[in-house]
Amino acid sequence: MLNTLKTVSESVKLLRMAICESCDDLNTTVKTCKICHCYMPAKTMFAKASCPVSKWSASDPGEDLVNKIDDAILKSWDNG
Repeated sequence: MLNTLKTVSESVKLLRMAICESCDDLNTTVKTCKICHCYMPAKTMFAKASCPVSKWSASDPGEDLVNKIDDAILKSWDNG
């Protein structure tokens, strides 16, 4: 379950957000999607997230420190 909280690299997040910012379905005032109602600066950072109209899809998690720490914690739980 915690794997659903893995994040993407900063470059993937920025690319996703750029796609959203060019979309007519983005409420630019509050940065929410008019279709899924998500706050897009947050949604675009999660690896398992995807656009409701398939403009971008889920991707592999980034190799950042938070994901490495999560992996270490999950591994210790599996071994414990």
